[in-house]
Parts: sequence; structure tokens; C-alpha cells
Amino acid sequence: MAGVSISEFATALEIGKAKAGNELTENPLLEIVQTFCVDRRYEHFLEDLRTAMQERRDTLNDVHKLRMAAAELGLMIQVFSGLQKEMLSSAETIIEMKRQAGILQEGLFRIQSTPITRNRIPNIALIQKEHPDAWDRMLTKKKKEVESSFSPTQAYLKEEFKESFEKFLLPGPVIGISYDIVPVAPIQEKNPGVEP
Repeated sequence: MAGVSISEFATALEIGKAKAGNELTENPLLEIVQTFCVDRRYEHFLEDLRTAMQERRDTLNDVHKLRMAAAELGLMIQVFSGLQKEMLSSAETIIEMKRQAGILQEGLFRIQSTPITRNRIPNIALIQKEHPDAWDRMLTKKKKEVESSFSPTQAYLKEEFKESFEKFLLPGPVIGISYDIVPVAPIQEKNPGVEP
């Protein structure tokens, strides 16, 4: 081994970093997702779908066809959403398992705690003690707001008037009209392999 100096060898730290970096760049899940997004079948699917949508004739039959296709697409989206939630849940589970095992650093990452807080809440006792006048003004203002806008819910009416609560209900106002299609003849689903 004549002529080889120590400086030509990687240090243990550099080797460790390189190994951890390789582990980080090797991500089969990400590769699958990215490959799918650039796959010709995926591109053709999107192109074919857009083309078919543009070729519709804007008839009521097309309304039905659009809804059927949208429902099927919705099922696909649910599958993808489920996979995404499963991946994120798995990541959280791994973090929790490592934390409980006391492994707070591994490879290139460490677990960092982040406090989860709600919105800050007023210190009512302190306000009442130090500024009773301001408290009374706020309380009076809120009472006026409630009195001017209060409308009992059906639950309040049921609680107060029991079975006769409907006597105190007005018909609901018409806020709009929606339109839908209904079949005028039974729709026959195509059975695979059966000629009509």
C-alpha cells in the first residue's frame, strides 16, 4: 500500500453521512408515485377524459353520463386519498414508536417536539378584578347583541314546549330552486357479454 495517505480515505463520519444520504434518496414509494404521474397511461387517461368531455352533445343523457363517470372518478379519488392518509398515518405511527422507545435521533433526522396549543383565552377573573367597569360594558354589549339576534332553535322549542313545538314554527323560506333529471324510461344497465 505504498503511496496511499490517510487523507485519501473517507472518514467514518463521511461514510455514515453518505450511507444515510443514500437511504434518504432511495424512496420506492416516491418513485412509484412519480413514475405514475409521468406514465404514458396516466397522460393518455387525462387526455382521453378531457377529449371525451369536450365531445359531449349537452343533452340530458349527457348529464347522466357525466354524473356516472364523475361517481366512478370519485371512487378512484377516494382510493388515492385513502392511500395518502395511510402513508401519513404510518409516518406518525413510526414517530410515536421511536419516541416511546427513546430513539430520538436516527440517520439524518431527529424527533422534535412541537407544543400544540389552542387559541389563547381571556383571563376573566383578572379582567373582573382589575377592570370591573370594562367587564360590565362587554357583558352589556353582548346581552344586547344576543337579545337583538336571538332565534331559538328547534331543540330549544322542543325542550320548552314538548310535542306542541311545531305550532311555533314558520314554513321555511324558499331560498332557491334546484333542477335535476329523472329517467322517463327505465335505464337498462349493460351486462358484459350480453347483446341488447
